[in-house]
Amino acid sequence: MAVKGMDNFRRNINKAIRDRKIAVKKTLSVIGDNHILEGSKRAPISPTKSEGGKGKTNPGTLRMSIKKQVYDMSVVIRVSANSQASDYAVSMHEDYYNLGQGSLNSQNRSGVEVGRKFFTRGRAVAVTKDQKILKKYLSV
Repeated sequence: MAVKGMDNFRRNINKAIRDRKIAVKKTLSVIGDNHILEGSKRAPISPTKSEGGKGKTNPGTLRMSIKKQVYDMSVVIRVSANSQASDYAVSMHEDYYNLGQGSLNSQNRSGVEVGRKFFTRGRAVAVTKDQKILKKYLSV
C-alpha cells in the first residue's frame, strides 16, 4: 500500500527544520547583541595619556573588543585573545581598582555602574530581556 503525498510531507518537514535553525541563530545573535550592549556599558574605559595611561590603547578599546560568536545552539561573548584589550580584560573584570576619569564620566552620564565584574553585572541585566527576545523571534 502506497501513501500519497509522503514526498511533499518530507520536504515540508525538512524546510521547517531548516527555517527553525535559521530562526534560532537569529535569536541567539540578538541575545548576544543584548549581552554585549549591557556588558560594554559597564566596562571601564582605558585612560588616555593625559590621564596617566600608557597610551598603548585608545579609550574604549575594551568596550569595542567585546564580540560574539553564534553557533547552532549557543552564543559566546568574549574578548578575543588577539584584540588590543586581551592583555587586561580579565584583570579589569576580576581585580579591584580605582576608576579613571573616562569611566567615571561614563558612569555619571549613563547612571550605570562601570568597573569590576562588568560582564557578570551586564549579564544579570541582559538575561532579564532574553525571555522577551525568545518570544519575539521564536514564538515560545
